[in-house]
Amino acid sequence: MIIVFGSITMNMHLKVEHFSDNNEFPTFATHQNISLGGKGAIQALAAARSGGKVSLIGKVGDDEFATTLLNQLRRENITTSGIDQSDELPTSINIYIEDSSGEIKAFYAQAANVDASSEQIPEEVLSNETFILTQTEITLKENMKLLSRAKKAGATTIMNLSPSLNFSQELLDNLDYMIVNQEEALKLSEKLGLQTSNNAIKLAEGLSKQGNLTCIVTIGTNGSYAYTTEGEIWKVKALDIEKVIDRNGAQDAYCGVFTASLKANMSLPQAMKRASIAGSLTCTKIKGSPALPIQEEIDAKINDLSDPKKIST
Repeated sequence: MIIVFGSITMNMHLKVEHFSDNNEFPTFATHQNISLGGKGAIQALAAARSGGKVSLIGKVGDDEFATTLLNQLRRENITTSGIDQSDELPTSINIYIEDSSGEIKAFYAQAANVDASSEQIPEEVLSNETFILTQTEITLKENMKLLSRAKKAGATTIMNLSPSLNFSQELLDNLDYMIVNQEEALKLSEKLGLQTSNNAIKLAEGLSKQGNLTCIVTIGTNGSYAYTTEGEIWKVKALDIEKVIDRNGAQDAYCGVFTASLKANMSLPQAMKRASIAGSLTCTKIKGSPALPIQEEIDAKINDLSDPKKIST
């Protein structure tokens, strides 16, 4: 079982001709789109579409947004029995407003996500057969509690550190895999006082050694690097795509598919390759959950991307 502990959000995308000034109200939207959001929900969806058996753990409100989101998750064969409803807070919403020039204003109401608790995950589901995937949109305290419990139970623990956050050595000690983009990896290294340049391999190496974990640093269209606990370095390219529509969700697709691939007993380089294809394909469609590829789409592109390369240290 893959257990994703993370945020669940209703995403609202609006397009306007221009942003109003103080003398113009209201501003009329020319387009609207509502979709599943939250890094936890999106990564769970990516894992499920890649063939994983996934349970999502989080918090929503007692409202219509929650009903819509839960129904969508269930249609994707994601187990939602571990999602609790808050008695006090509504379902989280994320509003993106884009004008005709491409300028975007975003507004995020964390709402019920702040109430998500690691106690929603019972001890009996944590074992050496369990894969835990977390992100940083849930409180650090609850992530720490879950990762500590999971590590003691022998589960495989994976965290997407984006955006970066204040964290402790204890958090790193309870991780088997860290996935982070190059910009955030540099911030993390600086917080830890590591002597690394803005070089993906050096960043992955520094963070890997600091936490005795496998660190994957994603570098957008240039693919990703991994530095393992054995000191191996792997490089995988990104899929060559004709036109990038939207990069939002690419890393979430990467994390979900990577986790599902590991759970399916694939090797690290195999999992990185499939994850890279998924992230690339996500960029070819409009933002949101519809952009995440299904397993057959990833399979169809598997020969279009060269196998990961092992780099000598």
